[in-house]
Amino acid sequence: MKFSSDDLKYSDDLLHVYKKEDKNIKIYANGSFDYTYDKKNVNNNKKEMKISDKECRKKAEEFMFSNNILDDSCVYSDMGNTVIEEIGVEGSETIISKEVYFTRKINNKKVKGSRAAVVSIDADGDILQISTNYSSVEKKIKPNRIITIEEAIENAKKLEGMICMDEKTNKVVIESVEVVYWEDSSFDSKCNTIQPVYKINGKSYENNNYLGKFVAYEQAVH
Repeated sequence: MKFSSDDLKYSDDLLHVYKKEDKNIKIYANGSFDYTYDKKNVNNNKKEMKISDKECRKKAEEFMFSNNILDDSCVYSDMGNTVIEEIGVEGSETIISKEVYFTRKINNKKVKGSRAAVVSIDADGDILQISTNYSSVEKKIKPNRIITIEEAIENAKKLEGMICMDEKTNKVVIESVEVVYWEDSSFDSKCNTIQPVYKINGKSYENNNYLGKFVAYEQAVH
C-alpha cells in the first residue's frame, strides 16, 4: 500500500502521521518510522502461529531489503514471540505472532544502543508492524583522542557510563573488552552522531557467589 499527501492526518516539526484504511505510518524527523496494520481482533482470535522462524526471517528480509527500507549495513539479529494466555490456566500460552529483529554493523563493528529494525508477522503471514530505529551515516569525523582500555576500566570502577550488573555485586571478573559503536536513534533523540564505545564483558559476584553477567559501556572518545 502506498501513502500520499492526501493521507496525512497530523504533522509538526517532529512527526508526520499518515493513515489509509486500516494502515498507518508515523515518520519522525530523524528518519525513523513506525508502520502499523490495525488488523481487527488480532489479539483476540488466538490463532496459533505455525509459521517457522526461518520462514518469518525470509519474509522479513525480502520485504525490508527489496523495498530499500534497510541498507547493506543492517543484518538479521534474532527472533521474538508475542504470546497470549488465559488467566489462571496453566499451559495455555499461544504464540500469535513473531518478531524479526535486525541490527547493523559499521566498519565491521557491532552497533549497540538500539535495534535497527523490527518486523512483526502474524499467524496469517501478514506484516502487522515495522519499526525502524536507525539513521544513515552521512560523513565520518575523526575524534581528538580515544581513551585506552585501562582508562575505560577505571571509569567502570567509578560506575561511570552504562553499567549492567546485579545490585548485590561487590566483585567483578572482566573476561573481555571490545570496541562497538553506540547509536541513540530513538524517535525523540536529537543526537546526530554514532560514537565508538568500549563494551566490557565479565561476571559479577557477591563475595564468591556468582550473580550473573557484568556488562559496561564506556565512552571511548575523550
